[in-house]
Amino acid sequence: MKQKRYLYLVLLIALIARLAFSLIIHPIQNYLFSDMQSYLNIAQRIISGSQQLDNIFYPPGYSLFLSTIIQANSESFFLITAVLQSLIGVISIWLLYQISTL
Repeated sequence: MKQKRYLYLVLLIALIARLAFSLIIHPIQNYLFSDMQSYLNIAQRIISGSQQLDNIFYPPGYSLFLSTIIQANSESFFLITAVLQSLIGVISIWLLYQISTL
């Protein structure tokens, strides 16, 4: 039981650290070039229904994720993206822990 308490504390610290990095230290919106710009362009094409084949070497999953956020709330896009990415990362760590304990 004590081990789970430490796990939750570590996960909370990891979430705070990731949010601080994504929102303060290295905000996404300040680095829109290369990969990030390509993913955003693909997300915009998904939203518009365009079927261009440039950048086909980028996997579509992340662009689908971004297009969902853009459609849901484009004004807070970068904030929502940073928070969701941080949560997904922490949930992934927790799921790996759960798998390893089985």
